[in-house]
Amino acid sequence: MASLISINLGVVNLFPFPALDGGRILFLIIEKIRRKPLSQNQEGIIHMIGFAILMVGMDTMSGAVEGLRDVPEFTNILLMFSNPILGMLAGSFLTAIIQSSSASVGIL
Repeated sequence: MASLISINLGVVNLFPFPALDGGRILFLIIEKIRRKPLSQNQEGIIHMIGFAILMVGMDTMSGAVEGLRDVPEFTNILLMFSNPILGMLAGSFLTAIIQSSSASVGIL
């Protein structure tokens, strides 16, 4: 399961979106086509806009999953561990799944 999350994050990270690595690849392709780089100011503005869009998408998804805190089955998953380290690992795993899908939806 962890490998699927890693693959998902890797693929999403390559989307040609300004705030992600794929955005950098897109800038390199544009520089090759134009035969000159964009100014740092232009590139910075584009990255800032892309990052803002990404954050709006993440905020939207955070609001969408906010109701999970009132679902006893969901909270019981985190409370069933007597060892706090296992609880933190379970919380990290659930966060990775939720944030991974949030980033995907936020980008799309």
